[in-house]
Amino acid sequence: MRAVVYSLLFAMQISFIYSSNPQIYSRCKFWDSGCLARQIQINVPSLVSGISKLGTEVLDPMRIDHGVIDLAGLKMDLTNAVIRGYGSAVVDRASVDPISRYLYLVYHTDITIDSAYNAGGRLLGAPIVGDGNIRIVAKNVLIEAHLPFDIVNDARGRAVIELKGIQYRLNFKDNVRFDLSNLFHGNKGLSDSMHHFINSNWRVVSDTYSRPIFDIAQEKLLNVLRSYLLTQPLENMFNFFN
Repeated sequence: MRAVVYSLLFAMQISFIYSSNPQIYSRCKFWDSGCLARQIQINVPSLVSGISKLGTEVLDPMRIDHGVIDLAGLKMDLTNAVIRGYGSAVVDRASVDPISRYLYLVYHTDITIDSAYNAGGRLLGAPIVGDGNIRIVAKNVLIEAHLPFDIVNDARGRAVIELKGIQYRLNFKDNVRFDLSNLFHGNKGLSDSMHHFINSNWRVVSDTYSRPIFDIAQEKLLNVLRSYLLTQPLENMFNFFN
């Protein structure tokens, strides 16, 4: 009986190890965007959970020690931020341009950000001050990313993709909700008025001030994708002959 239990535990451990690493399930043609999107979608859970053998960081929940928003009159420091939602991303489109050497990726997801904050200045022209916690819930955020790459040889001489950077566009498709504790140092009347103002203008607030935090998040995503693709020979991912 004990031998059976040990055998089951061993099998479960092996299954966990392999399921924690991204897998190539079928090769795609360069021009087959549907196949590419499906392959990326299959690997989303393992990519965002951290790839143990590569030492990549976890992307959901994603942790950001410190970020600064200093735009359009607003100065806000965010510390110990936690971003959730990348693990639920839905890949809408994906394609590879082997001539221009760009990977094109479009996906959408709901994003939640929890962080400590310290803010001062003006938000869309309205004075704001506060020091507390902030929660941002963004529904249906669409991210369109262009990732330039080179093709290099790995240590074994195999051709692999090396991502060189990321450019992206954000589209907040649905509602974004902002909740900030201790606005105006606890003045409820001013806090209620500012919350009504911010949440009534959620789209312009999001478009105006969100970029610095998403820059950090996209850089983390780039680092994980770069590390992963450097381990995947092109011949394992793409069908070049038919």
